Amino acid sequence: MRVLDWLFRALMLAFAGLVTLSILGAIDAVSTRGGPGGFMAERIDGPSPLQEDGPAAPRPAAEAGEDGNAAMSLGVAAEAASEREKEERWLEAIAYALLALAGLFAIVLLLLASAARDLRRIADALNERRR
Repeated sequence: MRVLDWLFRALMLAFAGLVTLSILGAIDAVSTRGGPGGFMAERIDGPSPLQEDGPAAPRPAAEAGEDGNAAMSLGVAAEAASEREKEERWLEAIAYALLALAGLFAIVLLLLASAARDLRRIADALNERRR
């Protein structure tokens, strides 16, 4: 049974690492995106899916709208892109948080299995003692 104990300990250590890194990833996804960097800064420096075609050129005033206010329509587009990026950050943080919860659930299941095995050993020892 010693091998099974060590296997449980190794699995709990792996799941604890998963939970820790998931929590750190969730914090990083929310706090450092667009900032000076973090432990996932290389993801920030990569090309943005919004900038695939290069920098956006301002549209002529005739295409901007009825009043010809190109700056206002570019501002609205930039605001929509900013909102979309903020939603993506929060979705990534939620995904990391769910991964952390799954890891915690796995740790609890391992602890319950270990406790049930230990209780079974105690019950078997008591039954043998009564005989």
